[in-house]
Amino acid sequence: YTTLFRSSYTRETLVHSRALYPRLAVHSMRANARFYLPYLVACAVVVALHYDIQFLNMNSGMEQLPGSSSVSGLLAVVVLAYDVFSTFIVTYTNGFLMKRRQKELGLYSILGMKKRHIRKLLRWEMMYAAMIIIGGGILLGIVLSGAFLLLFNTLMPTDVPLRFEIPPIAVDFTVVVYAVVLAFTHLVNLAKVSL
Repeated sequence: YTTLFRSSYTRETLVHSRALYPRLAVHSMRANARFYLPYLVACAVVVALHYDIQFLNMNSGMEQLPGSSSVSGLLAVVVLAYDVFSTFIVTYTNGFLMKRRQKELGLYSILGMKKRHIRKLLRWEMMYAAMIIIGGGILLGIVLSGAFLLLFNTLMPTDVPLRFEIPPIAVDFTVVVYAVVLAFTHLVNLAKVSL
């Protein structure tokens, strides 16, 4: 009976400790909403614009346009330049957010949390933030793609206008690119905590 009690107590404690960090991450994001909200919105807009450029480049009607190879090549260069630029934007906004949270993370350390616990908390926060940023950014990009279509068809009037669609490759590419960017910013955060 004692062995069973100990094993069940250990499992219960483990479950509670696993649930602690997700709850603490949600609480921390809500408590820091005035810093987190601009960060999430800015990053979601960056993701949305990336998706919209990819949407134009990978639209099925692009192949039927005259000079489509030149336009596709130009859009590919624009995407590459935008990815580099947006990486700086996301990194900068992340640094701004972390600078505002130094006192909070220091308080966690004073209250007895070790660095590995703070890293685990930051990992949960980044997972939640990534879901909001990437998911919300793609949804915003899909909504804005209609405006991009109108702009593109106005600037380049042709007999074969592009039509509204959701290219899966554009979605996949956007998810992969910004998952890597956010993972990079998370590694930067972990390095700051370690120092």
